[in-house]
Amino acid sequence: MALASSDNLRKYFWTAFPSLSTLFCVLLSLVPFGLSSTILAPPNFGLIAIFLWTLSRPDLLPSSIVFLVGLLQDLLWGGPFGLWAFVFLVGYGLTLSQRTFLIGREFGFTWVGFGLVVVICSFLAWIITMLFHGQWLAPYPAIVQGVLSAALYPLFARVTPWFVIRIAREV
Repeated sequence: MALASSDNLRKYFWTAFPSLSTLFCVLLSLVPFGLSSTILAPPNFGLIAIFLWTLSRPDLLPSSIVFLVGLLQDLLWGGPFGLWAFVFLVGYGLTLSQRTFLIGREFGFTWVGFGLVVVICSFLAWIITMLFHGQWLAPYPAIVQGVLSAALYPLFARVTPWFVIRIAREV
């Protein structure tokens, strides 16, 4: 009996892993990121995770989780409430709609796909934030965040296949 519950617990963990790792990535985005005394806009690790899990296992990262993780990012980052929930859903939808086109392609191809998602999501977040505040805001932080996110994407893309294989064995 204990073995069966242990197996079930392991199965539940691996089923929830994409959601948990996306949540972890949002928390990771709170870590100050910069060189020397210059603090840069943090990479959007949450968007990286959403893109990778939507490509790999969209069945284990439902839109409701993407929405909730976005609301959490809104609360933690202190921006307009609902901004990242909306932007993450847009990124999720874009990735899901292009999934069959991106799956099985060379790494560089999916990296460009992620870059396009980052550009769209960063631009959307910047525009919505300007509308919310009713004033012009410099695009520099959004650009830096997008570039850093795209630059760090390969690190996450290298480890994701290992987790995908592990999930396939466990679930």
